[in-house]
Amino acid sequence: MLEIDDYADRFLDDSSKEIFNNWIEFLYKKIDFNLPNSPFHNKPHCSRVMLLALLLAQKYSLSYESRNTLAIASVFHDSFRCDDGIDKGHGLRGAIKYRKYCKENDESIDFCAFYLMALHDCNDSCGLNKIKKYDLINRVGNIGLLYEIFKDADGLDRIRLGGEHFDPTFRS
Repeated sequence: MLEIDDYADRFLDDSSKEIFNNWIEFLYKKIDFNLPNSPFHNKPHCSRVMLLALLLAQKYSLSYESRNTLAIASVFHDSFRCDDGIDKGHGLRGAIKYRKYCKENDESIDFCAFYLMALHDCNDSCGLNKIKKYDLINRVGNIGLLYEIFKDADGLDRIRLGGEHFDPTFRS
């Protein structure tokens, strides 16, 4: 079986590969997870979500900036979970962790990545309604498409858990 780096080398274009490699290194060196021993929501999961998000972004010919946004969201999205269940609110906690990291390291905040993380634990219709309600489309551009790509990438990785752990109705 191929390792994730092999998939990245084989299927990502050069700009996506650069983003992937930069953020994978960051993920493994700088991010501490609230549940470090989770068998489900861990660094390998975030790595696979990033790979899948970048592959989908390539399919839509998204810009380097949009791909980078998806990578940021992938790295932090499950980092502040309290349990391996639905854990409502873990997306916002991860987004706040990202914002805190940016402030402590004098980095600019990618607000689109912040909102992708904050809303990723909502079902799709709720998340898209919040994007509309808070007028995020006018504030952060193509967030609707990025939200759908990010949710699909996260959901595609959950398929690996098999039937007893994967609930396809959670998306609706």
